[in-house]
Amino acid sequence: MSDIYSFGIVACELLANVYPYTEYQDLDELGLTIKICQGLRPNMDELKIPQVFKDVIEKCWDADPIKRPSAEKLEEDFYKNLNGIENLNVDFSYELFSLPPEVPYNYEAIEKDYNCWSQSTPYKMHSAIVPTSKKIDTNEINSKLSEDLESLRITDTIKTNQEQNNWTNIHPNFTEKLTQSWTNRNFNYFQTQEWINIGLQPADYNFCAWLRDTKQLTPEQVLNHYNLEQLNQEFFNWWQTQQQAQIEQPPK
Repeated sequence: MSDIYSFGIVACELLANVYPYTEYQDLDELGLTIKICQGLRPNMDELKIPQVFKDVIEKCWDADPIKRPSAEKLEEDFYKNLNGIENLNVDFSYELFSLPPEVPYNYEAIEKDYNCWSQSTPYKMHSAIVPTSKKIDTNEINSKLSEDLESLRITDTIKTNQEQNNWTNIHPNFTEKLTQSWTNRNFNYFQTQEWINIGLQPADYNFCAWLRDTKQLTPEQVLNHYNLEQLNQEFFNWWQTQQQAQIEQPPK
């Protein structure tokens, strides 16, 4: 499917009258290659052609090769949109910029806009591009991609750790004391977040511990199958019973 990708890039280049990625002159060849592997594609926003052809070209350079059209499908898509203009008195070189009557584009307007835009756009290329065939050092590219992925993983880990150390990301009312109360009851950051997300408050650590340990419930079960107000009343009665039992218990 790399041939289909190449077709999309070449089609864009021919229609845009410019090599792709000329706006990234600050990147060297390896840097540009890495950006492309990470999803960078030519910008067709200012390209004066029908959107239907932009869509076909963009499908050609989909990051997932399986989603790229076959050569047969490309031919079908292009000729489907060219069908209906055979009676127009135009040169073949302009046929790509017209559409059949059922598509809401005006042929003459498209031709005029494209010609004006194309003639005022100087042909240029990226300074790092070598316009001849050469062997690609895939080992270097893969090594750099691996380094970038590892750097991203480390950054994500640091970010996650910072978030876990700041429980106000769960709820703005969390204090250091409340955080300690939850951790003392064996709730970690993500478990606490799950309970808060179903509508409970930072001060409800005893209630959540009771739901988990005594009722053997998960946040999802509480949310989908129970009435939180009734559970809260049941917990209140249980808590009072526990407190009364402690008062009445004779000293040892």
